[in-house]
Amino acid sequence: MTRWRNENLLRSIAIVFIFFCVVFSLFTLFRILLLYRLLDFGVYYQAVEKIINGCNPYVSSVGEMVFIYPPTALLFLLPLHFFPISIAEDLWTLTSFIAFNLSIYFLLKSVMKKVKVLWFLIIYSFFVLSFPIKFSFGMGQINMFILFLLCLTFYFYTREKDKFSATFLSIAISLKLAPAILLFFFARKKKWKVVTFTLFIIALLHSVVQLLSKQHLLSYYYLKVFPSISLIGNSAYYNQAFTGFLARMNLSDNTSFLLNYLLLIILLIFTYRIINTRRMKPENELIQFGMLIVVMLIAGGLTWQHHLVLLVIPYIGVIVSVFPRLKIYLKHKVFIIFAILLSCFLFSINLKNPFIFSTGALVLVQSHGLYSMLILFGVLWYINSNTILVRNKR
Repeated sequence: MTRWRNENLLRSIAIVFIFFCVVFSLFTLFRILLLYRLLDFGVYYQAVEKIINGCNPYVSSVGEMVFIYPPTALLFLLPLHFFPISIAEDLWTLTSFIAFNLSIYFLLKSVMKKVKVLWFLIIYSFFVLSFPIKFSFGMGQINMFILFLLCLTFYFYTREKDKFSATFLSIAISLKLAPAILLFFFARKKKWKVVTFTLFIIALLHSVVQLLSKQHLLSYYYLKVFPSISLIGNSAYYNQAFTGFLARMNLSDNTSFLLNYLLLIILLIFTYRIINTRRMKPENELIQFGMLIVVMLIAGGLTWQHHLVLLVIPYIGVIVSVFPRLKIYLKHKVFIIFAILLSCFLFSINLKNPFIFSTGALVLVQSHGLYSMLILFGVLWYINSNTILVRNKR
């Protein structure tokens, strides 16, 4: 009887929590639609208007925010031109919200025969309360679409639809170059069709830009804009990458450059070597896929807090690997549960006044996102070391 009451109590608490989170997320969505000016979205819209008017989108006037995405991204942003900016902003917010929900669904669908509504709602509820998710929506960032594309990449990989997987990965890379790190995953898995088809589509998109552009955007971007993007020495609180930590330690740019890319090489080699070349359970594949995303965010350069939405992928990998066996973990591996909860907490929070933590040892507090990723990477490694091979393909 006592056990039955406890289960009912936990179920009631879960229902109340989910209800609160759903209401909160809808309230946040409508508040953004009605009140917010999407600053980052404005940069995308401005770049599109410039290219339509025959101007170079990478040349900014005084006071304008700089557009630093590759020229191929403009191919996918061009439809914005057909809407007034106010309507375009609302459509962007709504489609970002849909993309976020579909990302969770397709990741769960990748590792489950049937997506349970309770699983979806619990995971959704956790993420909508986190600051990176709210920040990405509020700024009108493109990250939700990158997340969606990477989730589709993994989903079609588990279905052995290599060309579909490559198509979505190539679009993600065309919007932002950083997801190219995931080619290491497919190379290690000897999925050469995915690698070659991805590179082919990227080359094709670059050719289209070259043919349509009158400003020689490709050469201008890769020779002038891309090399000038400052990845080292940015100590802004919102930079949660290893570079931000090094900058807050007041290390020289040369030293920071050396340490950051040394860490990147070490993490890449380590992750590449532990990715199993054989077919595994989908949740184990997701763990390895997610490890490369964490590496990208830790040591890839600048990682603003809104970039952390991509951690949805490895976190879901952890959830589907650990929580179905929660009783075992609680009994024998409590430290893993503690590490997961600590990582989630550090991922979710935001310091409204980071300047309070800007002197002495307190400056270490500003890198909570980095600590979250380092802990998450350790958890992913631990889970990966206890994987079970699947000899029969799905």
